Formats: sequence, C-alpha cells, structure tokens
Amino acid sequence: EPTPTPTTSPITIAFANVREGQTLSNDYEVVVTSSNPGDTENIKLYVDSTLIRTETSAPYEFDIDTGDFSDGNHVLKAVLLDENGRTTTKSVTVRFDN
Repeated sequence: EPTPTPTTSPITIAFANVREGQTLSNDYEVVVTSSNPGDTENIKLYVDSTLIRTETSAPYEFDIDTGDFSDGNHVLKAVLLDENGRTTTKSVTVRFDN
C-alpha cells in the first residue's frame, strides 16, 4: 500500500464574509476559511495586535465586539498554523463605526 504523500503546498486562508474597506458595527461574526481544514492546527484572529480568539476546528468563526475598539480603520489578521508548523497569514483593513 502506498505511503500518503504529505501536503507540501501551503494552506490558503480567506475571509468568507469580510472584504477590504467594509464597515463593521456592533457585534460581528468574522468567518475564516481554510483550503485544507484537515491539516489546520488552528487559526488565530487579531484586530490590529489584539488576539480575539484561537479556533482549533472548522467552522472558524470569531465574534468581534466593535465597541471594544475605537471608530476608524482596523486591520483584521488571520494566522493559520498547519500541522507541519508553517503559518499562513491573511489581512484585511476594515472600518469600525459604533
């Protein structure tokens, strides 16, 4: 029986429901997707440099209370850690309007 070939290409991640320049208000659930959830150890979501939460299994959903932050532009950054210890990062700039 052949030995499974390990995944060599990096896993890609994306924001499912947030786009560049979008305005977010109140409580907002940010959804992040992984191209290979089976090899994903975890995904961390940050607002600027503040860690919101670490999700260890799909669906990767993060509740953000925009009222915890000032109005204006903020960077949402998702950092995926795969089972081989590699990280993949995706960022989007949004506006909080409370």
